[in-house]
Amino acid sequence: MQGAACLHLRVHLTPRISLTSTLYVYVYCRDMPTSIRRLPPRAWPDLYPDPGTLRAGLDLTQAEIATSLGVTVNTWARWERGELAIHPGYQLLLDCVEHHADRNTDRTAARLRAPGGVRNLW
Repeated sequence: MQGAACLHLRVHLTPRISLTSTLYVYVYCRDMPTSIRRLPPRAWPDLYPDPGTLRAGLDLTQAEIATSLGVTVNTWARWERGELAIHPGYQLLLDCVEHHADRNTDRTAARLRAPGGVRNLW
C-alpha cells in the first residue's frame, strides 16, 4: 500500500485552577524516522504578546525587563520558556509595553531602562 499513514490524536485536559489543554499529534509514515521529538506545551499558548519576542524586539536583557516590571529574573525566564502562567495584571502591563513599542521601540526601551521601569510609560 503506497502512501499509507496512521494519524493518532490525543487531547488531554487537566482540571486545575487553570485549564491547560495539551494536544499531541502523531503522524506515522513508512519512510518516517522512528523517533519523534515532543515539545512540552506552553503554560498559556493563547496569550500575546510572547514575552521573549517582546523583549528581543526592545533589545533588553532578561534582567532589564524583569527589573522594569518588578519581577525576578527567574520569573521572567520561566514566562519566556512557557513554564509559568503570566498573571493577568502583568499581562496587561506587557500589552501596554507592546502598544508603546509599536509606536516607538527605542523610546520605549529607554523608558523601561530608566529608574521606575514600566511606570515611565504613563
